[in-house]
Amino acid sequence: MGSPNVEQYDNCTNSINEAIVLNLSIYPNPAEGVFVIEFGNSIEDGEIQVRNGLGQLMMTQYVSNSSRVSFDKTLAPGVYTVAFVSTSLTRTHPIKLVVR
Repeated sequence: MGSPNVEQYDNCTNSINEAIVLNLSIYPNPAEGVFVIEFGNSIEDGEIQVRNGLGQLMMTQYVSNSSRVSFDKTLAPGVYTVAFVSTSLTRTHPIKLVVR
C-alpha cells in the first residue's frame, strides 16, 4: 500500500485562528437589535462590515483607536456575517451574528 496523498499549505489560517488572533467577540448573540463588537486590543484603523445571507452590505462602521464598537441600528431577523477589514489585516473570517 502506498501512502495517502498529503497537501501542505503554508501561511494559511482558519476562522478559529483568525478570531483568536483578533480576540473578536460579538454580544449578545443572538441579538435583538443592539449588539457590541469587542476586540482584544485597540484597533487602529479599519471598518466593520455586516452582511446579510445574500452577501449584501447592510451596514458599516469605521473604527479608529478603539477596542469596542456598539451597533444600535435595527436589523431584520436573520443570520448575518460580521467581518473586520483594514489595510494591515486585509479581512477577518466573517463571524455569524443571529438577530431575533
